Amino acid sequence: MPFNYSIYHICFMKKSIFLLVTISVAFCLQSMAQGMGWVNRSEIHKSIPGFLADIKMIDSMQVVYETELMAEGQKLQAQARDIVAAYDPQPNENLAAIKKRMKASDTMALNAIFQKDAALDKKKQNYDTKLQQMQAQKIDPVLTKIAKAIKLVAEEENLDAVYFLEDVSVGLVYINPKRNFTQKVIAKLKTM
Repeated sequence: MPFNYSIYHICFMKKSIFLLVTISVAFCLQSMAQGMGWVNRSEIHKSIPGFLADIKMIDSMQVVYETELMAEGQKLQAQARDIVAAYDPQPNENLAAIKKRMKASDTMALNAIFQKDAALDKKKQNYDTKLQQMQAQKIDPVLTKIAKAIKLVAEEENLDAVYFLEDVSVGLVYINPKRNFTQKVIAKLKTM
């Protein structure tokens, strides 16, 4: 039985190419891993005196503001619904048409509700501005300082990338603890 060189060469070439690609990918991944590190965001935040308290304060203020605004908004909607419902609105009838059938006192009451709703929008804008100012004063400077410390450590350690463990941990099966630069970042923050 004659040996078919072309089939042998094709199979050998396919195996060789597959082996070469596998080795190349493994080498690239290994090389990339050498230039990567990770830090633990929560440990860094805990290391900064008062930072977590500031975050919690802003978050709790936001919850209080949102709860207050929602309750006031729902109250105004209920009041407007009650006034309009008394006039048995028809399916295709708009608010302007319903207002033409309303008593003057109900029209004034509905207009007052709309004014309160506009004031509520202004109140929301004021709350948002206050929260943004607090964020800019208390949180943003610290986050900028953390980013700078991470960059300095990455440059010192010749890292191409540094990840927050919390952001990538969902897909990780294993991470090399030697690539954890959290304590170096915390130490760097203390010197800044």
